[in-house]
Amino acid sequence: MSKTRIDNPHLGCRDTFIKENRKLVYMIVHRYFLDVAKSTGISLDDLYSEGFVGLIKAYDTYDPTKFENAPKFSTYAVPSIIGRIKLYAKGDGSLVRGPNYITRMLPKVVKMDEEGKSVKEISEALQRSEQKVKDTLEYVSKQIPMALEQQITNRNGDQTTLLDSLGVQDDFTGIYVNELLDKLSDRNRMIVDLMVKGFSQSEIGKKMGASLSQIARRVAKIKKVWKSIREGDEASKNIVTVKKNRAKVTELRPKKAERRDSVKTQKSTSEEMKKHNVQTLVDLADWFTDANLPDVPSIGINSHGISFNASAVEMMGLEKGMKLEIGFSLPHLSLVIRVSDKGAKLKRLNGQKSLAIVNKRLVDWLLARSVIQKRYSLEVDQLTGVWISKVELITKEEKPKGNVS
Repeated sequence: MSKTRIDNPHLGCRDTFIKENRKLVYMIVHRYFLDVAKSTGISLDDLYSEGFVGLIKAYDTYDPTKFENAPKFSTYAVPSIIGRIKLYAKGDGSLVRGPNYITRMLPKVVKMDEEGKSVKEISEALQRSEQKVKDTLEYVSKQIPMALEQQITNRNGDQTTLLDSLGVQDDFTGIYVNELLDKLSDRNRMIVDLMVKGFSQSEIGKKMGASLSQIARRVAKIKKVWKSIREGDEASKNIVTVKKNRAKVTELRPKKAERRDSVKTQKSTSEEMKKHNVQTLVDLADWFTDANLPDVPSIGINSHGISFNASAVEMMGLEKGMKLEIGFSLPHLSLVIRVSDKGAKLKRLNGQKSLAIVNKRLVDWLLARSVIQKRYSLEVDQLTGVWISKVELITKEEKPKGNVS
């Protein structure tokens, strides 16, 4: 049996482990490589396959005993998966010049293909055989390196390439791995999400209502956390040393005399309260979400439909006329939102940056599922990339009368 077939003693059974962790590959492909697939014609299945090769390689080489502060496997595997996919995207395909008829047909075939026309429709429009149309489309799909080096324009209007764009994203490789996210506040998670989407620190500051220096300080802290996960940060050791020194100083200080009649009380921690199912004022409060705050993407459900505030519009990349498909997940008590031609059309509200779906059938559909009409915060699902909004349901006593379907 070859060495690569031996189970990793630190991770357990090879087949079982790979199967349980394959969602990491799906997450990486959807997070980093969807634009590459669309721009170059590489199929998602091919990207998944290469990602699995990277996952297996990481499984074979992972040895936590080689690290002073061993990273979790997911953190260790992300660079291997991304590296394998990038290598495939850069090296796949042929640069051989195609036949003359392909060269002549190429621009028109590509344009019509992007418009969603079938091979038969393209064939009839160009008065060429279907086989020649298929040959042209196949030739285009194989020009991977050429397409990856093609000039594109980023958010700032600067010229770059798809490969360069991937390189920028690699600066934050694996930031969506749970090990890092667990250590970040909600506000810092939002900063990371915006940076991955290509926003500059100044743009992030405007969206979050913070100064550039404030964002820069937060980014520096995020990088320290990331570095400590990947390499083992010396700063964390220094912090421990400082705490120990403070403890020694405290021991040397004279203790205050205690009053004999005093009664010692101990405050319960939030963890202890949760352990004993004790609900605090914070747990019972109905928290207000201000739709006008620039750093809170949110949706509002009302008697006309669903509105998206300006921050949600920007973060989702929405435009007037786009169509959104709305789903409801009862197990997760969430609305699921994605861009789809099957969805309802967005409209511009009077003189505002926000957009809305105005649809009475949608309102009835939401009422039938007992969704309360109010404003909810919006977030992105890290695994699938769709947008979700945790909602509240109407109780039987509150449910309005009437025929809703």
